[in-house]
Amino acid sequence: MKKPNYTQERVELQSGALIWPEGDFIVEQEIKPSYYMEDSDAEESLQSMQAMARIRSAKIYLLIDMKNIKGASAGARRTLSGISPEIVKGVATLIANPVSRLLSNFILGLNKPKYPAKAFSDREQARAWLTELRAKEQA
Repeated sequence: MKKPNYTQERVELQSGALIWPEGDFIVEQEIKPSYYMEDSDAEESLQSMQAMARIRSAKIYLLIDMKNIKGASAGARRTLSGISPEIVKGVATLIANPVSRLLSNFILGLNKPKYPAKAFSDREQARAWLTELRAKEQA
């Protein structure tokens, strides 16, 4: 696999993609349907987010679309919840089924992330919450 170009708006990952449109402060992570996220997938996501944030000199407000995810390993959940609050300022997860809800609860509840995090079933509500977080951060 060739090295990703982190300056692009869309960076392809094994598990899906990170999308960060120019001028937007929200990074959306799409996860492939019925995908089981392994430790290496979470590491790839983390390294990609760090590289994108460094290149843009920006903090990340992350929207993870996990509506169709199959599951994630314990190591992947720990990695995703352990992202530095210096890089990620907030995470909204999109959920739609029992598996995505359970996984979101693991990431947000049991692993106690160091950043604000909340689950949503509606994309616009999730984006509005991330917008509020950013406004508070900048105030």
